[in-house]
Amino acid sequence: VAVLIAAASLETNGFSWAPNNVRPMTATSRSSLSSTVLPLEDLTRLQRQPELGEDDLYLDGTRDPPKVGALMKMIPAESFDIDTPTSLLYFFIDLLAVVASMGCLNAVVTSDSYHALPFYLQALEVMPLQILTGFAMWCMWCIGHDAGHTTVSNERWINRLVGEVAHSVICLTPFLPWAHSHRRHHVHHNHKDRD
Repeated sequence: VAVLIAAASLETNGFSWAPNNVRPMTATSRSSLSSTVLPLEDLTRLQRQPELGEDDLYLDGTRDPPKVGALMKMIPAESFDIDTPTSLLYFFIDLLAVVASMGCLNAVVTSDSYHALPFYLQALEVMPLQILTGFAMWCMWCIGHDAGHTTVSNERWINRLVGEVAHSVICLTPFLPWAHSHRRHHVHHNHKDRD
């Protein structure tokens, strides 16, 4: 159901699922920030996406994959805008989530009542907090990943600071070596010897 709602949202925002028919958003289209929740009766107008053929993945009929420039022209220009305040807001929300969840986990495992429990009850008691902490750390990993791609800010020092805190401090992965190897990974993505 969630996939159908997302598909309906994309279609109402000016995108069509028909092959070779991509329309840009118009001024009369709904904003990308408007609600993506649709009433259930709107889902009936969706059609099933047709199966892709072997040649449907290529743009010009040749067997060559599209060049990066051709792909970038298909994506709306505002998708490449870097919004530093929003990125930093997400960073601080994620940092707060990590600190809060780790603090709660630490408070539980250092309490006398926790140590009075048998081992299996101790494991059950901390499991939800461990899952929550892991999710918060994954969020920090994602913002650090964005910093590695220099998409948190146009300022290099902000990307470096966010990446160091997110990866080196929170996730215990040295940021600069990771960013270097990750860029090399993108240059040689899925190459048998170089990736």
